[in-house]
Amino acid sequence: MNAHLNQMTIKRKAVKRHAEFVTIYEFLSEKEIAMKRLPFFLFLCILAALILVFGCDESDIKYWKWNTITLKNFNTPYAKDAVCGNNSPYKFFINPSDTTNNVLIYIEAGGACWDYPSCSGQAGIRGAANPNGIPDNYMDGIAGVMSPFVFRNHPWDSLPTRDWTILFIPYCTGDVHTGDKVTTYVDPVTGDTLEWRHNGHKNIMAVLNWMTGGPFSYLFNQIDKLMVTGCSAGGAGS
Repeated sequence: MNAHLNQMTIKRKAVKRHAEFVTIYEFLSEKEIAMKRLPFFLFLCILAALILVFGCDESDIKYWKWNTITLKNFNTPYAKDAVCGNNSPYKFFINPSDTTNNVLIYIEAGGACWDYPSCSGQAGIRGAANPNGIPDNYMDGIAGVMSPFVFRNHPWDSLPTRDWTILFIPYCTGDVHTGDKVTTYVDPVTGDTLEWRHNGHKNIMAVLNWMTGGPFSYLFNQIDKLMVTGCSAGGAGS
């Protein structure tokens, strides 16, 4: 009987010591883990602050390729106000060079709109370009080859600007890139309404502010030559 009690006493002491050891071990482990995680948390705080100041992009800019820039992802002036006529996010495209500081800004053509048929797309090519907004792969289509100014490897024209950094400014507001008004148009047949944003002015300002204040402003810190051009509505906008 006494031997059995002694064994129980020994087991209780062992369990007590084990519990004390586990408690101390857990305390030390949490402290050590916290110390190890501190630099990582500091890194996250710094990264969050940089994103808050500069905004973010889908990926790093790649040279000699078309990169899609969605302005709503940035905190530069006018960026949050940059939209197409249908209120979809405004995007532009940059094909940067790492051999020259010269910059070409090409502003897209595309008619104009002033009523429901011309702004909604019913009027076809006689109305506003891109009434449904700008897709991410826009430069994979006709836009990427519409002019030797944006088509670097044009088979017939070798321009002095072919190795410059190129910005392509799409057209989706029906206002020759200069509008600054929200208008509601009514379909004369069905009575349907269309709220349209003639937002070209803010979009252009958003692009310029992205160039000078965005995370890739180093591409434009020291421009040797700058050319701004376009065709039709883009010519007016330039």
